[in-house]
Amino acid sequence: MSREDSDTGRSVGELRELAKEQGIKGYTRMKRDELVAALAGDPAPPPPAAASPSESYHAVAEAPSSGMISAPRPMPVEAPHHFPFSYGVDKVVVLVRDPQWLFCYWDISSATWDEVQKRGLNDPDSGWRRVLRLHDLTGTGGEEPSDATIVQVLEVAAGAIDWYFQAPQADRVYLVEFGYLSADGQFFLVARSNLATVPRMSPSDVMDEEWGHLYDEAYRLSLAGGDPTSVGSMTSADITRRVEEFLAEGLSSGFFSAGAAHASARA
Repeated sequence: MSREDSDTGRSVGELRELAKEQGIKGYTRMKRDELVAALAGDPAPPPPAAASPSESYHAVAEAPSSGMISAPRPMPVEAPHHFPFSYGVDKVVVLVRDPQWLFCYWDISSATWDEVQKRGLNDPDSGWRRVLRLHDLTGTGGEEPSDATIVQVLEVAAGAIDWYFQAPQADRVYLVEFGYLSADGQFFLVARSNLATVPRMSPSDVMDEEWGHLYDEAYRLSLAGGDPTSVGSMTSADITRRVEEFLAEGLSSGFFSAGAAHASARA
């Protein structure tokens, strides 16, 4: 009887013990037939290579349908998106943070930047400054800004592309111009912003009087037992008596406690 025949009758555990004694590599992952062949001296087939996650997904997705939902294909890994430093447009945007602060950012096209450099406006020794000119256009209907509407001029750093600044006054409509200002008052305009409405610092003083009438009417209806026809005929004495009955009923039933003082005060 050959060695292979004698090993065939052994259990998997016995075969693995023999393979361990003989120094057979990878015996712990071998099946019975592979162990028998290895102990008989036959070269064992190389273990299957582990499939990558992508291959595993594709294998499941392409398997014959058996009533189960296939696993989705993995999404390709893309390089992270990087926002460009410039979008190549002359644009200014102003945003309202709160009644006291505004935020502004801007962009300069290559053509405008070439013109700035050609004129030497960005030269620190030229006397030109990069500025934001704030216009107050409240009540103008968004008309063209002028020197008369300028309320603030802010110098910004040479490399800045955005700026926080304080609103001169709340409850106003502002527009921002970005450009270069010379020592003698000449202004090279790059772009104008949108209109920005700064809200007021306090609640609105506009009161809707109808709410008071509705509340009083609802209160009178509750005292009248919900009968609208009896409201107009109730006198002050009737209302007082109805309030007393209402309070007595509520207190005896424990329906309210603190609310009684409020209702009594209103009566």
